[in-house]
Amino acid sequence: MASFGLQTPEDLFREIDSALTAFKTPKGTNNQTLFFLLAALNHLREWIAPGYKPNTDKNGNLRNTPKTAGEKFYVLIYENPEWRLINELCNGYKHCLPSESVQDDNASSLMADMHSLTGVNSLSHGHSQCYEVNGRGVVEVMETVRDFYQKEWFEKQNP
Repeated sequence: MASFGLQTPEDLFREIDSALTAFKTPKGTNNQTLFFLLAALNHLREWIAPGYKPNTDKNGNLRNTPKTAGEKFYVLIYENPEWRLINELCNGYKHCLPSESVQDDNASSLMADMHSLTGVNSLSHGHSQCYEVNGRGVVEVMETVRDFYQKEWFEKQNP
């Protein structure tokens, strides 16, 4: 699968890693990057096992046994609770609400930190600096999923 100059799952993973690093900075925290991260973390498994569609019965049991390492990983990550949360967020982005900015009310210092005014709800609050879902920081959830991909797929494929 090739898209936007990305040729391999490793290429997409590097983009995810770079975007997540940027997202954790005041200038990088924005809705566009969050949306990319949620979609990319959700769909990276499809790059790992292109074309694989697990066939389940009405009880959720697999009818077709995964054969390749990619297909086995596809099933494995689906069982990961943090990935399931990313999947739910990706399929229902409206459930991820920004919390109040962690910045102070000094508008001039906020203005200096912002790379644009897109996404600014109030000059006294600036960009949302912290996103939470179900009482957890979304960065923590995304890092957990990124680390799962790293440990359970990429390190095992390239020991």
